[in-house]
Amino acid sequence: MTTGYKTVVVAEARQRLADVVRDIDGVVKIQKQAKEQEQYNIDPSPLYSAARLAVVALAEDFDIFKKYVDENQKDLYATELNYYKYMSNVIEAQIENFQNSIIIPSLTAPIAAGSKENDTDVGMSFTARVIAVPDADTLIVRQFPDGEAIPRDHTVRVAGIDAPESGTVRGKHVADKTSEFWVNRDVIVFYDRHTPNDLYGRVLGTIYLLGSDGEATDTNFAIWSLERCYSEPNTKFGKNHFVDKDQLKLAFSRCAVGSPTHGTIKVTSLPTHAVVRVGKIGESLS
Repeated sequence: MTTGYKTVVVAEARQRLADVVRDIDGVVKIQKQAKEQEQYNIDPSPLYSAARLAVVALAEDFDIFKKYVDENQKDLYATELNYYKYMSNVIEAQIENFQNSIIIPSLTAPIAAGSKENDTDVGMSFTARVIAVPDADTLIVRQFPDGEAIPRDHTVRVAGIDAPESGTVRGKHVADKTSEFWVNRDVIVFYDRHTPNDLYGRVLGTIYLLGSDGEATDTNFAIWSLERCYSEPNTKFGKNHFVDKDQLKLAFSRCAVGSPTHGTIKVTSLPTHAVVRVGKIGESLS
């Protein structure tokens, strides 16, 4: 026979789970609104910030729900308890997905008032210092906005090029060479005001070395990288007013034939199981 106390516990557990599910729906709704604003070139940063806060509230409600179920296991129906365990796994995965996918853009357009900037009809810029090179097409720069005591760090994805991932042997090599030249250098970052960030919240920008007079020099990061075969042109993602496709293609022309790369080949022999040798005898191949 079900006691009144057990009925109250069951009802409370169901309500707490319903609250968590409602929180999830709320986060999804904010995400949808943010993506709609992006399509119309409206700054979605406030909505992404709100979504991140909503995820924090969701995680807190979820912890309350789990704690309540743990403390009242003996007063819950066995089938219902199994259902709550299943839902807990699903919700934990959903929260982790939110935390990884909801990115607050590094920049908004326009950037913070008072910082040194160049404002044109299409693009904007800010000066900074390169402090790290995670990949040969990605820099971490430190901005020192006027009137602000605390500097701002931005991850800049260089528009117009692709470099090998730093996890590969060649990727580590080109990242190291890029670091040798660019780290601790002052630069100016130009970005399109309509797409200041890429899908991962990084600044999508074109970088020039800064001269002693505080003005941009002719040293363009993308061109510098392409001329050394550290990267290759890629203008398929994002939009940046400062990218010149013809200039990128010309800079890479000397590397187009000999640029190291990886590929996959399929060897078909007739008769089958025949011995096929690739390379010189005794040579080690990967």
